[in-house]
Amino acid sequence: MMFFVNNILMASDKTVIDKIIEKEKIVEQDKRAILRAFYSAPPVIPHDVDEPRDAKDCLRCHLNVTKLDDGRVGMQTPHPQFSNCLQCHVPGYADGGKKLPTSWEGLEEPKRGDRWFIMSPPTVPHRIRMRENCLSCHGPENPDMRLRTSHPERSNCLQCHVPQYGNDF
Repeated sequence: MMFFVNNILMASDKTVIDKIIEKEKIVEQDKRAILRAFYSAPPVIPHDVDEPRDAKDCLRCHLNVTKLDDGRVGMQTPHPQFSNCLQCHVPGYADGGKKLPTSWEGLEEPKRGDRWFIMSPPTVPHRIRMRENCLSCHGPENPDMRLRTSHPERSNCLQCHVPQYGNDF
């Protein structure tokens, strides 16, 4: 079987086309990630925002993972209890947004978590504060396949995955 996009042969095997699509999604996510002021800065808002807004407006799409008609995905917020999303999240655009020059030096993006010994689960390589709902990033509905857990049914991630560092940096 052959797979075509705009009359261009993309692949002759469905698993190959799935890998191509997955890689394209990852590239788009990486483009948006570089718009953050620094690693662990709150994500920019990749859509128009009509002022004034409060959390009720944002939670229409971000209380749970929401798949929109145009193919975009509204990711679930890990902290729905906060009332002013725009205090931390600023509008920005993946295709036209530009990072302003700054002398700020933030944290390095974490790599995969270390393991205390060869058979132990990976440690958590990032801070926990403001990220208490692990499944909002690592759940099965996250379009970034690199972050999905293989066992979302387990309820207490920190029972096995301990923070890599003693303090919550």
